[in-house]
Amino acid sequence: MIRGLSSMQKENIILSLLFIGYTIPAFSQNLVPNPSFEDTLNCPTNQAQIYNAPPWFQPTANTPDYFHPCSGTFIGVPQNWHGYQFARTATAYAGFGCQYSSMNGREYIESKLLDSLLAGKKYCVEFYVSLSDSSTVAVSNICLLYTSDAADE
Repeated sequence: MIRGLSSMQKENIILSLLFIGYTIPAFSQNLVPNPSFEDTLNCPTNQAQIYNAPPWFQPTANTPDYFHPCSGTFIGVPQNWHGYQFARTATAYAGFGCQYSSMNGREYIESKLLDSLLAGKKYCVEFYVSLSDSSTVAVSNICLLYTSDAADE
């Protein structure tokens, strides 16, 4: 196939194949709705309002935090009551406590995926965590759970 082509045409074909090889794995679909928490119903007025970034919600009585730049310095971005942190992407982020010394209280947020996961298919999960400036302790593991038995909103 390549024999009758000029060297310039051969280089173009090889470069084209290299670019195709590098771009094919890049096709992906984000199954997490509102992954950067920037879609907001209302500007949060206190930290325990993750429901303002739908479809995220808090499935337990614990109070994960929602930080957004429209909220001022208490729960704003980048400055807030936990310290100073820019959002990784977009403008907002969620915050949660992993364990409190006075109780076994763990905070987490939940959302339904945009589509079902398929058996036998590989998925890549990526999230970013930043320890707050006001933290005096840290945990060594943060986990993610996929379940079909989720709490209701």
